[in-house]
This record gives sequence, structure tokens and C-alpha cells, in this order.
Amino acid sequence: IECIWWSFLIAVHRSIRSQRVAKFNNLPNIIVLEIGSDTDMFQLVTCYSPPAESIPLDLFDRLLQHNPNSIFTGDLNAKHSSWSKSIENQKGRALFNWLSSSQTHTSLEIINKYVTTSTRSTATIDLIIAPTHISSKSFSVLPTIGNDHHPVLWHPSFKMSSTVHYYPIKRTHWNLLEVFLTYTGLYWHKLATSMSHSVAFFVLYERFLSLCVSRLTTITFRKTIKPSLPQHIVVMIDQKRRYLKSFRQTRHPYFARVLRDMTKLIQKQLFLHKRKSWLAYCNSLNDCDT
Repeated sequence: IECIWWSFLIAVHRSIRSQRVAKFNNLPNIIVLEIGSDTDMFQLVTCYSPPAESIPLDLFDRLLQHNPNSIFTGDLNAKHSSWSKSIENQKGRALFNWLSSSQTHTSLEIINKYVTTSTRSTATIDLIIAPTHISSKSFSVLPTIGNDHHPVLWHPSFKMSSTVHYYPIKRTHWNLLEVFLTYTGLYWHKLATSMSHSVAFFVLYERFLSLCVSRLTTITFRKTIKPSLPQHIVVMIDQKRRYLKSFRQTRHPYFARVLRDMTKLIQKQLFLHKRKSWLAYCNSLNDCDT
């Protein structure tokens, strides 16, 4: 939903079942979705309440009647001492009274209390309101991404059923990392000689290396993964890495010779493993396969 001054949306992973609630489709400033299926279904409501307008609490009651298992999120522009460090306003008092007015409302809890969500004040106006049985205090406020609000990241306590399971595959661009470290090496060398405390330097440099690796690492998700190599080949690869490390440190001809022999042996074992896997696949076929 968008207009001239603001816009908002709800993005749901395609592996999670979701649908809009038809009876609330044409209402302004609000999106209502049903997320999940069967026993784990809940209602997700995202609402924007302009500063000069009242919060649609009557509509919130209708939403709770439709599904008591509802989560309310959005910029409500409501300030109250129960969840915000700023001066209270009329909208905040109205929301506080609504939350305290009945047993259904008292089962709701504001998750992100006393954290600044606006870049223009210390107010908490972007709220997450959830039933106590699924609420969780695990949340964080991220830096602004260009507008006048801070994104709020909430980690709920419940698990969603998904139709697709992916395996994370990490890939680090080591060549780019080597080039970057080469070009920044002179700076770090000068910094090491100028800092009086070596421990502080190593902590700083360790943090720098960790951030570099994270920045140059991409994570992709795949539905399937290849089977791992046999254990004896994995042991040989680890042994080759140790020989390579020793050769780089000493440049001794012995390690160079062993490294060449180990490389040839690993290539031969990989060929035999692939050949064995292919023969096993061929033997699994029958006359009905085409």
C-alpha cells in the first residue's frame, strides 16, 4: 500500500503459505494476511496510522474476532510511558486503554518497548503487538536505510512450517581477499608500528579480517547437495593442505616433491571414486528405464 508520503508492504517467503483476508482487502492504511496453515495459522496485520488520525481500534477488535491469534505491526504514531521514553500523546493513551480494557486485549503484549524507532526523536512509534503465548523479547533495531524510521527485527518464538527446505552453501572469494589484503598491508604495517599496545592491534586486525571474509563470502541456498567425498579422500586432502602450508613456510624441495605426488594421488583417487559412482548408477538402471 502506498500514497504520496509513505508506503509499506508485507513480504512472505514463497515456501510459506499466505493469503490476504478478503473481507479486509479494501480498507485504507492496512494489510491483513493469513500466514501458515492448519494449527500454526496466524493473522499478520500491518497498519499505518497518520499522526492526525485515531488508531482504528474498532477495526482491531474485528480482526481479533476473525482470528484471536493475531500479530499487529506498523507505524501507529502512539506514544505512552508504558513502551516509549518520549512524551505521551492522545493516541498512546487510547492504545494503552484499549490494551487494558478486556481479557482478549490483555493477552496482547508490545514486544519492542523503550527502543527508538524514529530518527527524528527518541519515541517508540513503530510497534509489534503479539499474543503472549507467541511473544518473544528477542528483537533488534537496525540502522536506518534512508528514511526517518529504524527497521525493527523480531525473532518470534514459534516455528513456521515450510514447503521447501534449502541447504546453505557458503563461497568465499579468496582471490579477491588476497588482493585486498595486499593493497591494505602497508597501512596495517604502519599501524602496527605506531600502536603502543600489541594486543589492541591484534584484536583490531582480527576484527578487520573477520569482516573482510564476511563481506567477500556469499551464501546461496540449494534444494539438494552433492554427497560428501569418501573419508580416505578427505584425509588425503587435509594432508595435502598441511604439506602446502609447510612448503610455503620453508620452500624445502622435500615438501615440493611430496606435494606433487600427493596431488597426483588425490586426482587418481577422485577419478576412481567418480568411476565407481557412475558404475553404481548404471547398475541401478533396468530395462524399463529410458
